[in-house]
Amino acid sequence: MSFYIRKSVKFGPIRFNISKSGIGVSAGVTGARIATGPRGTYIHLGRNGIYYRQKIDGSISNNEPATPKTSNQSLYDNSAKIDNLNIDNLIESDNKDTINQINSRIQQTTFAWLIGILITLFAGVLFLIATSVVNNASSFLGSAYPVFSLLSFIAVIGIWATGIWVAWVTHQQENLARTTTLKYKLEEDSKAKFITVQNSFDLLSKSASIWRLTSRMATDDWKRNAGATSLIKRKRIRVGYMRPPFIHTRIKVYGLQLDSIQLFFLPDLILVFQSGKYSAINYTSLIVRFSTTRYIEEESVPSDSQIIDYTWRYVRKDGGPDRRFSNNRQIPITNYGYIELTSQTGLELHLQVSNLSYAQQFTNAILDYMRHTEMLKTAPPQGHKEQDYKKEYEPNENAYAVLNVPKDASWEDISTSYKKLAQMYHPDKVAGLAHDYQELAEMKMKLINAAYEQIKRNFGK
Repeated sequence: MSFYIRKSVKFGPIRFNISKSGIGVSAGVTGARIATGPRGTYIHLGRNGIYYRQKIDGSISNNEPATPKTSNQSLYDNSAKIDNLNIDNLIESDNKDTINQINSRIQQTTFAWLIGILITLFAGVLFLIATSVVNNASSFLGSAYPVFSLLSFIAVIGIWATGIWVAWVTHQQENLARTTTLKYKLEEDSKAKFITVQNSFDLLSKSASIWRLTSRMATDDWKRNAGATSLIKRKRIRVGYMRPPFIHTRIKVYGLQLDSIQLFFLPDLILVFQSGKYSAINYTSLIVRFSTTRYIEEESVPSDSQIIDYTWRYVRKDGGPDRRFSNNRQIPITNYGYIELTSQTGLELHLQVSNLSYAQQFTNAILDYMRHTEMLKTAPPQGHKEQDYKKEYEPNENAYAVLNVPKDASWEDISTSYKKLAQMYHPDKVAGLAHDYQELAEMKMKLINAAYEQIKRNFGK
């Protein structure tokens, strides 16, 4: 026969429970209490034989994702505008299970804020009651009145502080329950490529200014706009090391902060966080372009940018100053880096970077990693011969999959995807890579061309 010791000490609405398992504390009134202790945090509700009990300490069922675990795939450890864009459209079919699992945890019901409000209200009511009781008994207490008044105040403060501590513990446990842990195990070549991406983010973050272009509007009034043919609105953004909300990983994560939207670049995909939920983009469906752009800079010129010319605030056709305006002034024309990040699922992001070199290196690193990811995806399994690989990936009904487009894609989307893939695997683009990668790129390019020709025939082109 086993024995146990249980002792309960009650102090107003606060109860301390001492047992063999440890010390626990609960707070509340009859029919509604919250308790925390060695076995977790619980909410108890109910009276007269009908009760509800909910554990809120972060217990998570031990379910692993059904997808196979490969060297470059994230593993889930259960221990633990774009402004006007609908991010649900960004979720690609092979990421739905992953994103749904992450979002379902984030959207779990939380009680910490409610507990904090109830405790604050309860402490306030208790303080009023205690003050009233002491005041009514002032004649009876006599000289002891100040002491009892102080003790009642200290008691109420103690109850309130204990309650706030319970609410804080509940909040921490709820955050644990809503957090997904991602584990990565990268092969050496993949690790080296991803480190290059991380380093490129470090460089990009050192640019004096990085903007996101939010709108572009053509204008005919170039005389009063320093010769500009279009008016651009832009916002400064933050680039660098960031912690994804409700995601825990040992990988150092870099990303882009765009007002209420955040992009996080992980080894296997790009996470987009907005309005308390995630979507995802594969590197293989990402389109990245770099170019330079002339910009008439009416703000202060960033220290790392290049001034290539000057114009006038009010300009003539020949480029000279319009003498009709007495307050006319010269304006510098700068040469900025221009980065486009788009995807077939709806991502559209245009960045302006003051440092040309950093912008170019960032684009090259992302393109190289995209190319590497695509090669890993289409590389023949170990032991397969080259002719088996070609036969296995012969483009027939899978031609659309080869070009990363849906079967109902328009000809314009198909052509865009083909041009992007052809640029990625062009011999000049892979000339600096290992010989094995060059061979894979050559086979991939043949596959892309065959798929494109087949779809082209289907469209009657």
